[in-house]
This record gives sequence, structure tokens and C-alpha cells, in this order.
Amino acid sequence: MVNNWLEDYKKFLYIKNGYLKEKKDRFTYMEKLNYITDFKQILIKERKHFFDWLIERQEYELIKNNIIDIFENVRPFDNILIICNGIVPDIEQKYIENFKNIIKIHNVDLTVLLIYLWKNITEDNYIKLQELVYENFEYIIKRVHYDRVEEFLIVIQKLNNTKLNNKVKNNYLKFVNKAEKWECFRILEKCNQIGKIDEEDLQKEFKEILKKFFENNKEIIESEDLLEAVELLIKQLAQKQNVKLKDINYYFGGGYYNSCLKIGDYALKLGKLRRTFKIPYHPRILQPLIRRPIPYMQEKNKNVTDDIIYFLEVSECVDTNWTKGLTKEQIVEEMYKIYKEMRKDGIICGDMKPENIGRLLRPNKVNYEEDGEQLNVNDEGVGFTNVPKRKKILPKGELVIIDTDYIYKEGKNFTMVSKYSENFEDRYQKEEKNMSLFDYIREI
Repeated sequence: MVNNWLEDYKKFLYIKNGYLKEKKDRFTYMEKLNYITDFKQILIKERKHFFDWLIERQEYELIKNNIIDIFENVRPFDNILIICNGIVPDIEQKYIENFKNIIKIHNVDLTVLLIYLWKNITEDNYIKLQELVYENFEYIIKRVHYDRVEEFLIVIQKLNNTKLNNKVKNNYLKFVNKAEKWECFRILEKCNQIGKIDEEDLQKEFKEILKKFFENNKEIIESEDLLEAVELLIKQLAQKQNVKLKDINYYFGGGYYNSCLKIGDYALKLGKLRRTFKIPYHPRILQPLIRRPIPYMQEKNKNVTDDIIYFLEVSECVDTNWTKGLTKEQIVEEMYKIYKEMRKDGIICGDMKPENIGRLLRPNKVNYEEDGEQLNVNDEGVGFTNVPKRKKILPKGELVIIDTDYIYKEGKNFTMVSKYSENFEDRYQKEEKNMSLFDYIREI
């Protein structure tokens, strides 16, 4: 005998589809439902309409006993969790009992599921959840979405289980490789908070992390010499400052460079297709420690003639959040002050915008020491031209240009790539014209 709920649902459908103009259409629609004899068949046919009807009818036992089929056929998954939460009695117990099957369902977001369970399960099921995550850890890593890695790790941290923490420690490279390139060092940091990664082990695996970080720069990954040189430089910068490799992070003050890392007080920036190596010196330009082009030639083809040029730069970190607390008008005026100052000194900045500016955390000079002595940086070696014998050193707190890609000496061809620069040049020319007229009248 057909279950009462099934008969009731078919009656409900017949009434619901009464809007069909022709009786034969209603008849045809219902005929298609006659072959349906079980829960899964009608769920596949009706999906969310059927689920909503079950909730409205308070068919909670049906929902609990068929939760796998519901997760497989009704979307979005997180919406089911929200609807059932607090309404369907003991539903979390069913999630725990069916955990191994639920995590294999394609449209189930495992991170969302774990967050929900961590927040809602009873104390009796807490240890069981820890055990289930531990037993299925490797599978779960494969299923965790790339933009949910950090959230997943936070849940593991909240579960506070020694065996799970060790799982994170032993699988940190998998998490790093799962994440977006600019998040890989933050994920490494989170893994270390949970599993206390051995620095010695990290020293050995660091090149693999760099390959992830430079995944969009295949030339770097393909060139063993270039990759090893970058790895060595990073390790030296870290060692000189007593910074551990797991404390390195992505740097958001890199201007137009492709890949930027924060290593203690210094930022390492690596990118290709810079506009020019030589730029006119100005105290408003951030003083680099290293700034040099690196020609790259494919090792597989030594006869390649069109070498790709990478630029490597190391400079002090600056405060890139300098606009905080300022109005749009104040930000524009601060930028124009810099543009005007440089313009009066015969230098044109073609890419003025807030993200290409930073506030000095230390005086704008080389503060790096090697064996107790300040490192002497050759200005020509980092691309500066027209350097005065006595340079003006801007103090801590001043604003400086951190992206030097479109800086020109007056009189040479230049390109304005930002609206700010275009507007600033128009404003500057008008001010100069008015000033010239004022000087003329004064002389009369």
C-alpha cells in the first residue's frame, strides 16, 4: 500500500498544478507521477518543492531517514542545514551517523558542514566528530574548496584535538597547495599555529612552497637557477633578521609586481615586463636595497633570443594603509602634493594612485646592516639616474612612491596610465600658467 504521505503529496501536486489551462495537461502531468512509488523517485522529480512540503507538513522522521537523498538532490546544501536547524529534532545525530556518506556527496561543502557541526552538536557527539574527521582527514583535504582552506583550518583549531593537530602538521604542504597563491603563506602560518611545523623540515620543503607562490610565473618555476637564487635570498633576509620561514607572508604593498613577500621589515618583489630599469632619482621614491633586472632564458632551449626579463626588488616595508581616516578629497590632496613636488623637480609620475604610495616606517635610506656595518647600495646599480651628491633623506612618517614603473624625466616621452596623473598634470599646468601671469603683472 502506498504511504499516506505519498498520496497526500500527489493530491497536493494536482491542486498546485490547477493553473494549467487544459485538463488534459493536468491529466498528463499527473500520469507521469503515477509510476512514482518511493521517496527518492519523487525527490528527484520535485527536489526543493518536495523538501519544502515536507518541512511544512512537519514530516521530520521522513527527512531524517532520507537525509542522504535530500543532500544529493536539493540545493543549496547550506540552505538545508539552516532550515533544519532547530526545527528537525536530533538532526545533528543523523549527520554524525551518516558522516562518511555525506562527505562523499558532490554538492556538500565540507567546510560549511564542519562549521555547522562544531557549533551545533551535543557534547556526547563532540568526541565522535573529532574521530570522524581524523579517520577521513586525507579525503576531506581533497574535497575542501580552495577558498575555504583557512576556514577549514580554523574549525580544526577549534576542535582542539592533538591527533588532528598532528594531521595538520604532517599535511601542511597539501593545504598550502590547495590555497590561492597569495594566501599560501597565510595558510602556512595557520598550519603552524595548529601543528607547530618544524623549522628544519620547512627549510627542506621551502622550495615547494615557493613553487606554489610563483605558480603564475612559470618561467621562475622552470628555471632551477632562478628559483634557487630567490630561495637563497629569502632565506638570507630571514636569517639576518632572525625571522623564521613560517613567519614570512604575502605583502600587499608591491605595486604592480606579480609576486611580493614580507620578510621581517623588508619586502621582496618579483615581476616581469617593467617599463624601464633606469629612473630619475627623487627623495619621494622608496629607496630600494636591491633593484635589478634578471634575464631569463629557457633552459630547454638555449638558442631562444627573446629572453623574458624579470625584475627583482628588495625594499623596506611601508604602511600601505595610509589612507585610513582620510576623506577622498584629503587623499587626492596628499597625492597631489607629492606629484607637484616631483613635477617642480622635473620628474613626471604617470601612475599616481593610492595603492602606489606608502608611509615610511623608517627613514628613506638603506637601513640594512651586514656584519654590523650599514650596507652600501650603489644608486646606479639600482637604476637611479641624476643622483645629487647630497641626498635629502625623508624621515619616518613621510609618504613615498612605491611603484616606479611610470616615472620619467621631464622632456622625455611619457605615458599617463592613471586618471589621477592626468588630472594632476592638468591642474599643475593651470597653476603654473596662473603663477606666470601673476609674476608678469607684478613686474609691471
